[in-house]
Amino acid sequence: MALSLRLGIVGIALGSTICLLGKNTVYVPWYACRLCNVKLRDYFRLFPGPILACVPGAAIALLLQYLFVLQTWPAVILLGILCFASYALLIYLWSLSDEEKSELSAIWSQVRKMLNRGKEKTSD
Repeated sequence: MALSLRLGIVGIALGSTICLLGKNTVYVPWYACRLCNVKLRDYFRLFPGPILACVPGAAIALLLQYLFVLQTWPAVILLGILCFASYALLIYLWSLSDEEKSELSAIWSQVRKMLNRGKEKTSD
């Protein structure tokens, strides 16, 4: 309330951000770990990889925002694709274990086989 009186709408946004940040970084991890019987220390040990993987996507978004006018849907969609691609690549490289990478590879090969079967049926 104090922030909204001093800063107006910016204060309301700042107050909401502070509350959500506290909830999502303290309460939700504690509660989820409690439900799943996972130690909070183990949860936060895995935390830096995904956070650091967000940095290049955020940098791409900021750079493209200043280089181009992003006022059309195709431009916004392209920006989203670029940010997602950088995040997915870094998560794959930094955060996934070898077992998870092999499972993902198996899924990808199944998807490619299904797509190839679809191409063969349409070419007949």
